[in-house]
Amino acid sequence: MVVDRDLVEARVREIHDAVRLLEELTARGFEELTLHEKLSMRYLVIQLVEAAASICVHLLAEGFDERAESYPGCFARLGGWASYPGTSQPGSPPRLG
Repeated sequence: MVVDRDLVEARVREIHDAVRLLEELTARGFEELTLHEKLSMRYLVIQLVEAAASICVHLLAEGFDERAESYPGCFARLGGWASYPGTSQPGSPPRLG
């Protein structure tokens, strides 16, 4: 199993774009935002979480041959793997493709 570098990099770009737009919107006071801008913020947060979850699911599946039942479960499981950087515990590190 090989981690798809292009997929991960595409999702990271999506996260970066969402963060940049959120920073622009949050530079103003919440009361100053239009309803459209507030709803845009909500959408951007959803987009950011889905991109991060996509990375998590992919890394867990392709890098560690595991599955998660939920986004929180995926982050918790992958976080457990991160406890062992540079080691083979509890499994071998993922290969990047």
